[in-house]
Amino acid sequence: MILAAFKVDISSKKAELAVRLILHELTETPDVPVFLPMPTSTIGRRVADLALADSQMQLGVSDLARRAATSIRTISRIFPLETGLSFKAWRQRARIALAIDQLSAGRSISRVAADVGFSSTAAFSFAFGQVTKMTPTAFLHNLPILVVPPT
Repeated sequence: MILAAFKVDISSKKAELAVRLILHELTETPDVPVFLPMPTSTIGRRVADLALADSQMQLGVSDLARRAATSIRTISRIFPLETGLSFKAWRQRARIALAIDQLSAGRSISRVAADVGFSSTAAFSFAFGQVTKMTPTAFLHNLPILVVPPT
């Protein structure tokens, strides 16, 4: 639909209908479990950026707080207010979002599990299921194959 809506030779009426259908479908779509809300404050963004750069979770929350020049208490207060998630839940979701990106690129489940800092494939599968409500294998089987026609 998106490709159709932006064709060069599309009539304005057809483009309008396509965009209206896209918007309608988006409003009917349930929330995506891997949507990663970002904090809005300077401190929250700084912590989020540090956490995203540490995909293997080598830094604990105290290390992140120190590097962001803040406190653990501030992090635990800011994240629920600005993202709707505790810092722990936000970080887990960030790791799963990164994992989904890597799985979509064709990397193996075991490699992705290690790359995003899980101690085992089983631990990764459990966390993946908590966030997405499916296993990594089910995700891969349901992964749509997007073929974009040449322009």
